[in-house]
Amino acid sequence: MSLTSFVGRPDVAARLKSLLPPADCRKVRAALKAEPRTKHYKLVGVAFDYLLRFELQRRAPQAQASTWVAESALKFLEQYSSRIRITPPEMTVPGEDVYDLGLGAYRVVEDAKSAVAAYVRKKRPRSSERAELARHALRLARLDAVVRALVLDLRFEQADAEDAEDLLAMLSIVPFDSLIDDRMLLLNPTFGESSQLVGGADADLITGHTLLDIKTVKAGLVTPGYFCQLLGYLILARNERRANRTFPAVNSLGIYFSRHGHVWTFDVKSMVRTKAFRKVEDWFIKEARRLSGKAGWP
Repeated sequence: MSLTSFVGRPDVAARLKSLLPPADCRKVRAALKAEPRTKHYKLVGVAFDYLLRFELQRRAPQAQASTWVAESALKFLEQYSSRIRITPPEMTVPGEDVYDLGLGAYRVVEDAKSAVAAYVRKKRPRSSERAELARHALRLARLDAVVRALVLDLRFEQADAEDAEDLLAMLSIVPFDSLIDDRMLLLNPTFGESSQLVGGADADLITGHTLLDIKTVKAGLVTPGYFCQLLGYLILARNERRANRTFPAVNSLGIYFSRHGHVWTFDVKSMVRTKAFRKVEDWFIKEARRLSGKAGWP
């Protein structure tokens, strides 16, 4: 189970939705600035998460980056080889060795590491260097599916030119001043031991005291599902801070809408002091612990 699947459970979602702010507070008052150029919506969304983090690393020396999800794909290919679903089926070669595919995935990750290490040292990267980084992000995004869904896309060494252009168009409209805090900037942070309550959880960004999720979507609306996900992050962050005071206090939640170049935020300082929130929070942690104690998670 993951945080996404946990907050998607009807009983969990119902309790979290009781804290939902009015729809008018969840509207994104910004125009769509970067239209999708292909129908590879999910792939491009994951790839943009990578590309934005790489650019933040370059611009903010104080940024602390976590291990990439794609790096774990190598371990998953080895440990769960019999359960990995290969896609697209027409590319599958009879007798194809998962070990050989793992070597290809290793090259993708190592090449990306080298490119990122060189990129973050540049004060003024060339457009060609940004384009190459976008292609690396697309390759890493394909490998993410191995970890998150046990699916290996055999095109993981490919990077579509239009998808790369899409990523660069979104990167060009990022309001970096709104995303970078001079003291605290955590890229793809987890919540320590609290993450394991839901089988693993990682946010996109914590900047200062704001936890941000990145959404690469056309619709400018904070849906109930998005808000429930944010509340799940908030509860885990608060639980971790109680056990580890070095974990940052989260005072606001937000979503960066990458196709709009817009940051939506919601101050939670008042909400977390209410009895309604504390009741939901206590139940959430107890239910997560109950399920995590089972031999097999649903």
